[in-house]
Order: sequence, then structure tokens, then C-alpha cells
Amino acid sequence: MNIPSIDYILDEAAKDNQPIWQIVLREEQADSGLSIAELREKVLKTYNVMREAAMGGISSEIRSVSGLTGGDAARYYKHFKNQKNLLGSLSARAMAYALGTSEYNAAMGVIVAAPTAGASGVLPGVLLAAQEEYGLSDREVVNALITATGVGAVIATRATISGAQGGCQAEVGSGCAMAAAALCDVMGGTARQTTHAAAIALKNALGLACDPVAGLVEVPCIKRNGMYACMAIAAADLALAGVSCVEIFINSHSELRRGFVDALAKLLQRFEMTCCSLHPYTCEMEPMMLFSNYSRRVEDYLEYCRYYFSAMQQLGAEKFVLHGNKAPGTAANVDLYLERFRRLADLGDSYGIQVAQENVARCTSASLSFLETMRDGLGKQARFVLDIKQAVRAKEDPMAMLRSLGEHVVHVHLSDHGEYGDCLPIGKGRFPVNRFLQELAARSPDCTVVLELYRSGFQNVSDLAANDMMLRKRIQKLYA
Repeated sequence: MNIPSIDYILDEAAKDNQPIWQIVLREEQADSGLSIAELREKVLKTYNVMREAAMGGISSEIRSVSGLTGGDAARYYKHFKNQKNLLGSLSARAMAYALGTSEYNAAMGVIVAAPTAGASGVLPGVLLAAQEEYGLSDREVVNALITATGVGAVIATRATISGAQGGCQAEVGSGCAMAAAALCDVMGGTARQTTHAAAIALKNALGLACDPVAGLVEVPCIKRNGMYACMAIAAADLALAGVSCVEIFINSHSELRRGFVDALAKLLQRFEMTCCSLHPYTCEMEPMMLFSNYSRRVEDYLEYCRYYFSAMQQLGAEKFVLHGNKAPGTAANVDLYLERFRRLADLGDSYGIQVAQENVARCTSASLSFLETMRDGLGKQARFVLDIKQAVRAKEDPMAMLRSLGEHVVHVHLSDHGEYGDCLPIGKGRFPVNRFLQELAARSPDCTVVLELYRSGFQNVSDLAANDMMLRKRIQKLYA
């Protein structure tokens, strides 16, 4: 296989926006003379061997031939199933399967050297866990394995995968890099993000020495397979942290000043992120400003919004989130509301900005009937931000709101809800997220979606990143 460097992979990927696995398949086809179908079948058989080894390792407390190691994988898997582990479910599964594979190897079971027998647990541990966690197909996993093969080929060519030459950094470190790349790839990462994931993993394995006990590598190696499966996930997390689309919440006037906005724009560029929307800090002032009977206040608010729109142009954001006027149950002049919204929307249009009304439980915009009035009265200027938690709080059906407002929904604040409350991470409630996303893709295919979660809704950044990856994977499937 002729894959001399990461630069070669990135250069080839840039041509026609090819995924890494496609490049690797092409090179392997040229080298082996096998068809693409035959190569994919071989990789699938390899993955099935990996699965059997991992399951064999966790199913019972097997012992190594030497008697030095064994039983940890089964014990840890039981610990995980009893929901006593401190790691999240993805990392815990990966740890168990990596340990299981490595112990299966020490007990003379059939494994796949990935890239070596000593590092055989990391890659299958990560991919088996990801498949279970995110419902990945075998085809997706095969693609990820092919990507990992390309990364392994580069390491073998430009460095070494031999423990005799490089110690554990060469074996477990290389396996970790391959697993990080595979996970990043299968979760929708770009070619650059995928290679960054491999690099992050490899950098954090440098200096990892081999410390054999009784002339055997079981004692350091097996535990390191489990630990570096988690390292691979962390590396993929870091590489994928460049979320494709974010909403920026402005918290004060000073954050609209040129220097601060410049700094935000540089951060977006650095992490390959885009800003799709902006949330104003003056949303609580909208009733007394934009919807005031005092015309000077109205003019002042419109003039102030120029600061927002200028910042949005600099950030590349296109949607401005409006809360609106009045609490539910109070009188509202519909004609006045539409007139003021139209004036703000006209101003936004002059900057290339879409002003979008959010459904907010404590505002007039809480009810679907009012939003339908806006839709009918504003025509093409009727644009909406559909916030799932706000709909739930207002006792409105988010699905019904989407179906009624259709293409006028230009942005979504997505979260889950259930018996433990609202504004929950995806999968932690009972909201039919997949069905909602399918409806959204059919009714408003150009709509942007962001996760909107309170800090109390997740434990750490890894949980947030995993939820983001899950969401992006589901969306990608809809548009595949």
C-alpha cells in the first residue's frame, strides 16, 4: 500500500472531497489486485474476528497461559453493566472490550493484530463501543477500519509499529492513533480532523516505555490497551471539538465592540467552526423597547441592533434570535407586533441577516396560534426559531409546530425531555429526535440545528461532545 505520509492523505482527500477510507481502498486495490467488494468483505471478516475476541474476553474470567493476568475484562464489564463506573458509557464499553481482546490474546485466542498483537485491543474496543453507542452499521465501521489502516500504514512507513524497536509507544501508541482516526472518521470528522485525532493520540503516547514482567508483556500491555482505548476517544473528542455550527450568546455591550468580535472570529477560524446565529443580551428589553408605545425607544432599539448585525457580518452569522413581547395571557396588539417585527426584519435584511422569532414560553410567541398569525401576516419575512424545551414548557407539541410552520422554521434549539425534566442531552428523554429530524429535513432542509443544553444537563465537556457527535451523525444520515 503506497501511503507515504499524512500530507499525501490530505492532498488526495482535497481532490473531489474524498474520504480517507476511499483513498486507502484505492491504494490497496492497486497493490493487491482485489476488487473493492473483495477488499470490503475481507475487512468485514476482520471486524467479526475482533468482535468475537472482545466478546470472548468479557464473557468469562479467562486466564492467560502464564497465569499472570486474566479476569479483569469480565469484572470491569460487570462493573459497567451495574452502572457503577465513573467513565461515560462509550469509554467504559471501550475499556471493557479492549481489556477483553487483550486478555483473549494472552489466553491464546484468535485476535487481529491492530497493528500488533500487543496492541490488539484498542481499535476493536473503540469501534465496537461506538457501534453499540451510536447504532453504526457494519458498513460504517468497515469504512472506519479502512481509515485506521491508512493511518497505521503511515506510522509503519515513517516510524515503527514494532515494540522491539519503539516499546509500547510503537504498539499501543500506534493502535491508539489508528482508533482515534477511525472514531473521528465514523463520527463525521473531516479528513483534517481525522488526521489531527491520530496526531493527538500519538503525541500523548510518546515516551511510553515497555516494562515486561517475567519476560512477558502481559502486565503492562493489557491494562494499557484499556487505558489507551479511552485515550483514543479523548483524542477524537478533541479533534471533533470544532463543532460545525454554533450560536453565540452576547452577554454585554462590550462584547459587541470590534476587538472582542475580532477575537471571537479568530477563535472560530482557529477551530474550523462557523457561527450560524446570535442571541442578543437585550432580549429581556424587547417588550419595553421594540414593542413600546414610545416611538423614541423603538428607534433607539432599531439603531442599537445595528451593533448586533455588524458583529454578525463579521462572525458570518445569519440568524438573529428574537424573543418578542408580552407574557402569555396579556393583551397584545397583533398589528403593532407585525409592524415592529417587519421593521426589524427589514433592517436585518439590509445587512443580510434573517430576524427569526423564537417560541418563548413566557412571551406572546409561546403559542402556535400566534406564530401562525405571524406566518400568515408576514409572508416570506416570517422566520422562526423552534426551541424544543420552550415548546414543552408552553405545553405545545414541537412536532405540530414544525408541521404547521414548515419552511418558515430556519433554526432549531434542540434538546430532549422526559421524566427528569427538559433541556436534556439527546437520548436522555423520550422526545422522538430521529422522527423530528426527519420531518425537519423534509419540511425545511436548509434549517440549522444547535444543541441547547443547560450546564446542569451534562457532567463534563466529553459528555457534551459525545452528544454533539451523536446529533451530527443522525443529521448526516438524513442527508447521505
